[in-house]
Amino acid sequence: MRSNPSVFGELFRNAHFAITTMGGEPLLVLQENFRWMNYEYDLFRLDPRTGAHVPVCRIVRAWTLFDARDHYVIQHFNVGLHGPVACSGSWFNHFTLTAGGVLAASVEKRVFAITDTYRVRVAPQMDVLLFVGIACAIDRIHHEVEDEKERRRRR
Repeated sequence: MRSNPSVFGELFRNAHFAITTMGGEPLLVLQENFRWMNYEYDLFRLDPRTGAHVPVCRIVRAWTLFDARDHYVIQHFNVGLHGPVACSGSWFNHFTLTAGGVLAASVEKRVFAITDTYRVRVAPQMDVLLFVGIACAIDRIHHEVEDEKERRRRR
């Protein structure tokens, strides 16, 4: 759910999104921070007592001059995971997320779907909300990068 809707569509960037319960109560907040050639997402849990945003992790699209593939760096902020979270594979087709070297989640794009449809599998004993949030953030970053390429191509 977009929590700062814009009547101008994607014209105004740095949107806020929330993963909510079926009743619309926010569970995880995703804040995009897009600036020229820099694409980041911050994920926050909500403190149930105060409603304060508690930082969980940051996802940054890293790019290199000679490699056109997307690379993502995930910094987590002490959310009960043991070891760093890493993303490997090829976004849009198939990639995996590991936590401390252990497979935490895999994400696959369904090939024959009318809209972007993904299968996200989260390993037992892993934080489902966190890894679904990371997958959503990477998807949004990927689409923004592709949209920017298309805008440049049309100029």
